[in-house]
Amino acid sequence: MIRDLFDRLLERSPTPSPSEVLEAMAAEARDRGEGQAYDLSRIAIQAWGEALRSPELE
Repeated sequence: MIRDLFDRLLERSPTPSPSEVLEAMAAEARDRGEGQAYDLSRIAIQAWGEALRSPELE
């Protein structure tokens, strides 16, 4: 779950920079999509954008 990724990032000291967070998110999407017949990173980016607009998607 992506929330777990953010929890792990927030536990780090010092808190990761925005670029480190984006790198971690991209790596998570890439890892989850390996071996799939679709590009999960595209779906993840779309879901992230929608979650920013619609908090109930979190």
